[in-house]
Amino acid sequence: MRLLGSLAILAVLCSPAWAQSTPPDPQQMLETAFHRSDLFHAANSPFVLEADFTAQMKTPMTGKVIVHWGARDRWRIEVELGAFAMIETRNGEQNLILRNVPFTPIRVKDLLLLLRLDIHQRELSARNLKKHRQNGQEVDCIEYGKDDSLHACVDPSTGDLLSAETTWAEGKLHADFSGFTEFHGLHIPQRMLLQTNAGNVVSANITRLALEPFDDKLLELPKDAIVRRECEGEKPATTIKMAQIEWPRNGSIGDVQTSVTVLQDGSVGDVEILGSASPEMNRAIVSAIRKSKYQPAMCGSDPVTSELEVDVQFRR
Repeated sequence: MRLLGSLAILAVLCSPAWAQSTPPDPQQMLETAFHRSDLFHAANSPFVLEADFTAQMKTPMTGKVIVHWGARDRWRIEVELGAFAMIETRNGEQNLILRNVPFTPIRVKDLLLLLRLDIHQRELSARNLKKHRQNGQEVDCIEYGKDDSLHACVDPSTGDLLSAETTWAEGKLHADFSGFTEFHGLHIPQRMLLQTNAGNVVSANITRLALEPFDDKLLELPKDAIVRRECEGEKPATTIKMAQIEWPRNGSIGDVQTSVTVLQDGSVGDVEILGSASPEMNRAIVSAIRKSKYQPAMCGSDPVTSELEVDVQFRR
């Protein structure tokens, strides 16, 4: 659902197709819009990015993120959100995570997904182009991907990516981008907003973006940091069979979002619950999740530890 991948694209040396007299090419519009805004995949020089953000936990909380980027496989991210603090580094296929709680909050993962533009599948295959009005502006909206669940809207005059949306059976992710600024051949949004069915969940405002040499010492973390392996084309973990939930007699109905650490053998490590109503419901959900069966994420033929989001739905 949230997949990483490579995006190969030719440099645009002339005026954009949508500004010419010939009909716009949806595929070119889509690839160009994502590419020119995609700092984490398209940048060709080391940089540092700082942003303030607000995450919707039980109540809105403010935080700060700092990204030191050397290359797609060499970077360091520092996040603070309330009392939560985390440092994550990437060196080749090895991730190191140092944090002060057993799990990474879902909203922090949503923030990183938003900054990295990983709200869409990168196997771009444009289908339809339609005109819409968005925030009082006429925009070009494109359906793409293997079905009609992926949409992106582009400013026809600038080619900027204004929004992107992914929908699936359980809900949707919708991201808005604004305040674009030139950054060494790219056009980066300064303001970003991520929404789900529950409303606004993360908003971010970039406060600093500058070229800066990457120091390899930034990759060094204490020996007790959590070691994870990630790879290009990694197959994500999946739920094989969800156990029945022994719901409390007075438990409320609704949807509960969880984040589950699926270990290499398919067993469950940490479980985070977001938005549950009571300790009794928490215990019932965690018990069912731990009894469920999972297929671990795979790097080629090797199972790897990863985190899987599981939406628990309960109806009487």
